[in-house]
Amino acid sequence: MQICAISVLYQPDLEQFLHQQTALLKSVRWRLWVDNAPPNAQLAGLAQQFDASYLSLGQNLGIATAQNQGIAWARQQGASHVLLLDQDSILAPSLVNELARLLIQLQQIHVHSVIAPRYQLQNLEVMRGFVGERTLPLAFSKFQNSLVQCDCMIAAGMLIPLPVFDLAGPMRDELFIDLVDTEWCYRAQAKGVYLFGLASDAPQWLMQHALGESRLRIWCLRWRNLLVYSPTRNYYQMRNVIVLLRCSYLPLSHRIFQLFSIAKLVFFNLLFSGQLGKRIRLLVKAIADGFRGRLGALNNSSKRGKF
Repeated sequence: MQICAISVLYQPDLEQFLHQQTALLKSVRWRLWVDNAPPNAQLAGLAQQFDASYLSLGQNLGIATAQNQGIAWARQQGASHVLLLDQDSILAPSLVNELARLLIQLQQIHVHSVIAPRYQLQNLEVMRGFVGERTLPLAFSKFQNSLVQCDCMIAAGMLIPLPVFDLAGPMRDELFIDLVDTEWCYRAQAKGVYLFGLASDAPQWLMQHALGESRLRIWCLRWRNLLVYSPTRNYYQMRNVIVLLRCSYLPLSHRIFQLFSIAKLVFFNLLFSGQLGKRIRLLVKAIADGFRGRLGALNNSSKRGKF
């Protein structure tokens, strides 16, 4: 298995990012840093030191475009699989090797298989699983104690054979950020791709990952950790969930689940995160743009997507 690890960057915390790269040194064949920003001499220099490749996109084109550019680069190098990562996703070397070992076996049964670990929110003892977890089909019964099948997983940590993209298609550039991986997972499943997650929540099999721009601890029937996002991110979250509602390949129950999840997140951000006026204005725009199919970056949301 020839793995290319694709790390998407945007103004990264260098100490944390280099921790990620150090962990990958002996577990992947190639490491590509896709920078959603103008060329950065410091990052380019660090890439050379870490025997990685650095690709600047010149500006923030969104996570979907960055991932697609990385996947195209991996194909040119002759990779067989890609490992998608955010700049703050950290996997132990043993975890990458375990994902690869299991995926080789899974592909012997169903070639279009994808695998990913559960993840733990950094600085919190909160472990996240997968959407739609269920027991495995009979053909995969030998993995019953180590894997679950699921409907959706975050992109960070996914180990994907490149032929899966030939079947399912690339990430949707028009979504820019937020729910890009969600849309792709449901579309891939509709095309016949199987998604598998590690069943174990043992520390050595968890990915460390960050979500949100900050966190608040609030009381709402019980103590909750609220992920705080900027008004702009709330725009993308609400707009893109409306796009998902219009996707024919999502079962109705999943559309309702996604809408409820984002509505809850946005509601709590409205209540507790400040900038109320700006949040409300952007949410109104998000709803209008979502129903009109006006996608792309917020400052240039003129692309029209077909789903």
